[in-house]
Formats: sequence, structure tokens, C-alpha cells
Amino acid sequence: MKKLTVCLTMLMLLAASAGFCQETPVQKLTSQFLKVIESKSEAVGRKFIEENYADIFLKKVPMSIHIKVLNDLQAEFYKYTIISKSFTDTRATLVINSLITSRKKQLTLETEPHNPQKIFIIDIKDING
Repeated sequence: MKKLTVCLTMLMLLAASAGFCQETPVQKLTSQFLKVIESKSEAVGRKFIEENYADIFLKKVPMSIHIKVLNDLQAEFYKYTIISKSFTDTRATLVINSLITSRKKQLTLETEPHNPQKIFIIDIKDING
């Protein structure tokens, strides 16, 4: 009986901890965005933009600009390391280092606060000295 109790307790702890490890919507979008950069594919990028950018973002900024920004990131950052990352409910901020050029950029994605959370701001800053 004691062995069964220990096993059940461990299962409950694992189940509880699994809930803490689930990605939030902004973390999931950030992971997907990074995979798009890694893909180096304009078609993959266009599909991601169409499915995950907020309507207001698509109306304010022409698709050609979104594609150009993504193409520039894909060219330089398809191989990268993440130096730092932080998340709130609606914002992801990462500092990434290009393994191609050694340049560093701060990438901030902001999402809408309501579901489905879609990206409505992307801010990219060069942080090299």
C-alpha cells in the first residue's frame, strides 16, 4: 500500500508540474516565429504572417514590408543562439546572436491581449556596440 501511495503521489506531482511547463500563447508564437526564421523560406514566412499577424498589423504595414523584414532575419539569423529571453502574458523579448555574422539583435513580439492572441507589433533593434 505504501508503494502505491508513493507512486500515486509521484504521478500527481508529474501531472501538476506538466501544467507549469506548457507554453503560453506568446511563447508558442515566439517559438513558431523562430522556426520560420530557421526555415529560410519565404512561403513558410508568408503563411505564418497570414495566420498569426493581427489584422490591424497587416493593414498598417504592407505584406511586402513584412516579407522583407522576415527575409532579412532569415538571411542573417537562420542559425542563432538565444542570449536572453523574457515573457509576459502578451510580450516576448529575446536577444539573439547570429552564428553567421555574430551580430546581436533584440527581438520583441507583442500580441493582442485577447484570444486568439495574434502578433500586432514586432520590434527589432540592433544591439551591437
